[in-house]
Amino acid sequence: MNLISNSYKFTKNGGVIVQVEDLREEDLISISVKDTGIGIPDLFQSKIFNEYYKIDPPSGILSNGVGLGLYKCKELVKYLGGSIQCVSSVHFGSIFTFTFKKYMDINNSKNFIPLSDEPLIKKMPIVVPEPIIPIDQYPPIAQPPKITCECSKILIVDDDCQIRRILVHYAKRCDLPCDEAESGKKALELIRKKMTSTCCRSYQKILMDFLLIDMTGIEVAKNVKEELKIIPNHNLKITIITGVMNKISEADYDKSNPPFDRIEPKPILLYKFREIVK
Repeated sequence: MNLISNSYKFTKNGGVIVQVEDLREEDLISISVKDTGIGIPDLFQSKIFNEYYKIDPPSGILSNGVGLGLYKCKELVKYLGGSIQCVSSVHFGSIFTFTFKKYMDINNSKNFIPLSDEPLIKKMPIVVPEPIIPIDQYPPIAQPPKITCECSKILIVDDDCQIRRILVHYAKRCDLPCDEAESGKKALELIRKKMTSTCCRSYQKILMDFLLIDMTGIEVAKNVKEELKIIPNHNLKITIITGVMNKISEADYDKSNPPFDRIEPKPILLYKFREIVK
């Protein structure tokens, strides 16, 4: 998905093609992502898979990454016993091709750390099945609390539209109305508008990216907490989400009184989202 997303981002004319090939003689699967985009200069092609390496995009193309996407692709492919390479030409496009093994022997693979010298299969416990309970004897499934109004309870703030779409989908799965914002400025506008509402004057939860396009999530959180002082007994909880935990410094905020309630690393999976918004 990262390769396809990059191709679409940097391709204005033409298109993107994904090709899958079965390399039977080598027991490998090969996948190529081809685009007719802006291309990558030769000078940078040997460095794009390095951690935190990022090429400044041309004007008119918005790129909010931090240089981890291709690095993670390389590490994942390596973990699966394959390799990844790029062939690119400026103004003509790029082709990213990666391979991975069809089958992996987890007893012999270097990518797995064995717990002992014995084969892994011998370490698997014997599971005794529990007795079958008739369906009419199962206890009732606990239902989430019903929402008494239709106004949004959650605000999702991230300049990456794909991440926003995933988190909004999670909110729908949890039956929680939500708003979304792509920048700190837009988030503050929604929060101020919410304060004038005749129903719920504050969000209950805000999930906010640390590195936004116009300011940091911590700066937004500081503004929010200051403005909400006029609303007594609000229950707002702010969670900062980030893919660069090491970029957050205690110098960015007062550790004794942080403007947020928790920090969570990306990616946020559904179970973690439910834990945050409960």
